[in-house]
Amino acid sequence: MVVNKPVGFVKVGDLPARDEIDDGIKKKVQFLDVLLEYEGAIDLKEVETMFLQQRYEDLPPPIKVPGNNVTPFTMQLVVLPLAEGKWNIVKHIRFADGAKVMNSTIKSMSVGRALEIDYQKNFKDGSRALQKGFQYIRENGPQDNSTGQFTSWTEEEVSVKLEKDECERKFGSFKKQLGNRVLHIDISDSSTPPSPKASSAKASAVHTSPADEMDIASSPMDDPMENLTQQLEDEINAIPDEEQETCYGWLAILKRAVVRIYVPLIFLSFLMAPKEKFNPFPPPKKGVRRMIAKRPSAIKSAIWNKIPYVKNNNGGHVRMEKAKWRRTIQELLSASNENIIEILTADGILPNWKGCVCPHCQSGKLGPLTSNGRDDILRYRCNKKGCQRYLLPQHLHPFFTATNGPEGHSLQMQAAALLLRLLNVPLSNIHLLTHINHKALEKFNRNILLMRKGYVQKAEKEIKFGGCPRAWKEVEADEATFDKKTLSPQELGVNHDKPVLWEQWGAIVQRGAPETLVLTKLNPAMTVPRAPGPGAIRKVDWKPLALKHIANRNVILHTDSARSYKMKLPGVVHDAVVHKKKRVKKNGKWVWLKPTFVRISKHKLPDGRRISCKAGTQIVDRAWKFIKARLSRNQYVKASSLLLAAQIRSAQWEYWNRQRDLWLCTGHVVASYMEGIVKR
Repeated sequence: MVVNKPVGFVKVGDLPARDEIDDGIKKKVQFLDVLLEYEGAIDLKEVETMFLQQRYEDLPPPIKVPGNNVTPFTMQLVVLPLAEGKWNIVKHIRFADGAKVMNSTIKSMSVGRALEIDYQKNFKDGSRALQKGFQYIRENGPQDNSTGQFTSWTEEEVSVKLEKDECERKFGSFKKQLGNRVLHIDISDSSTPPSPKASSAKASAVHTSPADEMDIASSPMDDPMENLTQQLEDEINAIPDEEQETCYGWLAILKRAVVRIYVPLIFLSFLMAPKEKFNPFPPPKKGVRRMIAKRPSAIKSAIWNKIPYVKNNNGGHVRMEKAKWRRTIQELLSASNENIIEILTADGILPNWKGCVCPHCQSGKLGPLTSNGRDDILRYRCNKKGCQRYLLPQHLHPFFTATNGPEGHSLQMQAAALLLRLLNVPLSNIHLLTHINHKALEKFNRNILLMRKGYVQKAEKEIKFGGCPRAWKEVEADEATFDKKTLSPQELGVNHDKPVLWEQWGAIVQRGAPETLVLTKLNPAMTVPRAPGPGAIRKVDWKPLALKHIANRNVILHTDSARSYKMKLPGVVHDAVVHKKKRVKKNGKWVWLKPTFVRISKHKLPDGRRISCKAGTQIVDRAWKFIKARLSRNQYVKASSLLLAAQIRSAQWEYWNRQRDLWLCTGHVVASYMEGIVKR
């Protein structure tokens, strides 16, 4: 709402505020931003239009709220014109949902001087009265204000409809604050204006006159001190000059008493927000979202924003709804027998056996695809006189089959099932979509997992971290636990008191290069049945892993605070963050220190250079989340099982290629698998 009123008698210095906002770590719910005698041109009509259109980013510099604050807030703006080209600007900013913001952030949001609001005593009584006024407005006032109905109703309700006695009853709290009297100064008993603490002691020095003799504002839209102060000043000017200073001191005390009643009346009349519409997503009352709403977690300094978390980012992220793969399910299902073989061969998912050595006789050569004359199935035929074998295109394939019965399906259906499997569609849903036998799907999925596992173990040997003498790379390392198993008494041996076996893996990944993720199965200590976990990685597991991958590679290693990671390594600079909250004693009180997930770390490299980076394990933690989302544990997939390791390796392969076409990537894996089988 925008209200245009003439400048009243209340000055900026009469506001209930104090200058106690410093650069400390204290937090405030609201504050005042006061800019006095601003010199510059301000187009009030343009500012009003911007507020009505909610174009807050286009506001001129003295009115726009600067800084990098992200906490929602409401602002009440008062612009008071002074001399030509000068303005007094007051902004009352209150953060939404009772959120508290640090003083340093408030300083950055202030154009002028940031002041703390000081309601002093009896504020709760005024707040209760204010709430009753709001309740009256909700029950009797108009709900719409598109054409100024609310303002018109307020004028009529307060100024026209109310008789004099009813007006005195409505604003009884205002007259009670003045004692139903208007102060007059008795200069014979006091030569100096009393302090607020001594005001009650000086009551005998003040005599009163009936309030009806004075012209008091009858509407909160009018300045209640405008006529009253003029009459008092006329009386003060009539006394000797040496006593006028004392009288003006009493007048200042009167104005401070009135402003605490006048300002809430303005809020009551004009700044009452319209009734809010139903919000299907109300503000959270608990949980992580509530915690974020109550604290400025996203407000960072300029130094923080200047240092990126990933410095060597290889390209941007492509959203799945904008990505396109080479093949679609319609193309695969509608292809003929000859076309599906051409499609799969062109994409590398089926090998081209033409001209290769016959896998049966190991001496003949296979010819092109042909039919045997009895059916329309295309096959390769060996040209050796004593062999003459016919081979299907999916012969010795890692997951495509050519069987009869309920588990036998065409290449079109198997290719469609492969496409759905690459999109992580559950096997039960693939069965409903394609009617492929569930046993065939389970075998199909198992063969894909084992094929990926072999490919990943082979490709991991070629991964190198860092290596550049001048460009040091940032690497993250962490460990994760996936499952546990309680061994039987026959399997325990000597560790009969610790029967729980854990599935724990370690990971190393370079920031900005997901294809460098290296996983290693660890050998954690066995525990008692009720242990929460196997603990952090042990030095006996970390040492060979670190010496193999990151020693002498010029890397900055980011880990958590596990002690094993503190091992000294040549060519490695290490930093760590503490992921566990800690209870410490401050000023005689026990407080909890929040865990640290990311912090700025500064290092001095061996060549004398200094580098600043962000310490943390966010990349590898997201990799663990990515992997765990692709695991399906059951009676066959459990700790120390072959299928659990295969699922982890398969998820690792998907993490390597998460921004690529998995259909074509599968063709590369199949080609690598068939290298030793298809010989030319």
